[in-house]
Amino acid sequence: MVTLGEKIKRGNSASHGELFVNYAHLHLLLNHVPVIGSIVGLGLFLVSFVGKNEDLRRASYIVFAGIALFTIPAFLSGFGAQQMIKGPGVSDDLIRRHESSALLSLWFMEITGTLALIGLWQSQRTTRPTRWNIAAVLLFSLLTVILMGRTGNTGGDIRHPEVRPGNAATVTEGPKVVVDVHDGDAFSRAHPDRWDCRTP
Repeated sequence: MVTLGEKIKRGNSASHGELFVNYAHLHLLLNHVPVIGSIVGLGLFLVSFVGKNEDLRRASYIVFAGIALFTIPAFLSGFGAQQMIKGPGVSDDLIRRHESSALLSLWFMEITGTLALIGLWQSQRTTRPTRWNIAAVLLFSLLTVILMGRTGNTGGDIRHPEVRPGNAATVTEGPKVVVDVHDGDAFSRAHPDRWDCRTP
C-alpha cells in the first residue's frame, strides 16, 4: 500500500507528462485566503457599528463562516507541503512552530465561524443578534486576526524553498576566508579585485 508521503515524493519527481498535485504550491495558494479573509470579515464587522448597520454585520458573519470552512483545506494542505520541503536547509523547528501556530489559528477561526453562524440564526429569529454573541464575535475575530498574522509570519520564516528555481531547498555558501586586515599581502591575495590603498 502506497503511503501519502510516497505519493507526494513521486509527484514531486514526476515528469511533465504526468498529472500530480504539488501540495507545496497548493498550500501557498490556499493559506493566504484565511489571513486576508479574517481581516476583511473583521473590517466589515467593525464598520457595522457605525450607524448600527445590521446588513453589514450579517455580511461579516457570512464572511467569517465561509472563511472558517475554507481554513480547513488550507490547513490540511500544509501536511503535504511539509513532506515536499523537508530536507537539508529546511529547519524542522520552524516547520513545527508554523504547524502549531496554524493549528491554534484553525481552532480560533472555527470558533469565530461557529459564533457567526449562531449570530446569523439569531438575526433570522429577531431583528439582531444578542449582545453576548456580538461581543464574542468581536473578541474571537480580533484574536483570530492576530493569530492568523502570526501564522503567516512563521510560515514566511521557512522561506518557502519550494518556489526556488529547480525546487532547490539548500543554499550553498562560498568558502569563508579570515584575513588579517593588518597584513596587506594576505588582503591582496584574498581580494585580488581590490586595491590596497594604504600608505606604506
